[in-house]
Amino acid sequence: MKTALSLLFFITFHLSLFASGNPIELLVQVDPSGRALILQTAAPVKHAATIRIVDADGRILHTSQLTVGGRLNRKFNLAALPPGEYRVTARDAVAESVHPVTISSQDIVADPALATRNYLPRVILKEDLLTVNYLNPEGGKVKIRLADQVGNELMREQLAGHSTIHRAYNLERLPAGAYHVSVYATDLPVYSTRLYVD
Repeated sequence: MKTALSLLFFITFHLSLFASGNPIELLVQVDPSGRALILQTAAPVKHAATIRIVDADGRILHTSQLTVGGRLNRKFNLAALPPGEYRVTARDAVAESVHPVTISSQDIVADPALATRNYLPRVILKEDLLTVNYLNPEGGKVKIRLADQVGNELMREQLAGHSTIHRAYNLERLPAGAYHVSVYATDLPVYSTRLYVD
């Protein structure tokens, strides 16, 4: 019976972890001419999304904002860019994907097999219960931190070796105000969000 309940909890957790919808599906293709990049969404987006073309130094060369239900179908002439490594990133409320692009003097290469996707933590405050859900496929260290609005650390927890993180914290003793929740992981840039406790 205990095993059946544990299995039921595990299935329910995984279904609810991403119940808010799938992340944006971005297709990054090279135009047959070899000098242009085509960016297309596979379907209308379920969450507001930001798509960027970024160079190796982190400079943003282009940004597209998509609203819920929006689509992207754009062609970018990259012939004027110098040879080098570039990234196309797509980020919504669920995940961030990174598509590497290499520009040489002869052509542009965008191999979909090299694209990566990192799911973002889901941080939810409902009444006085703070929940943090995070898919951690590498199983590396994850640190969860709660700080007040001036940066004073109120809580920190470090977890390691878990492929999924599901933590809940009771915040009923905190005074009303603004707080910051940060999630640090080896395969994720720092994720931080602001929340208000009534």
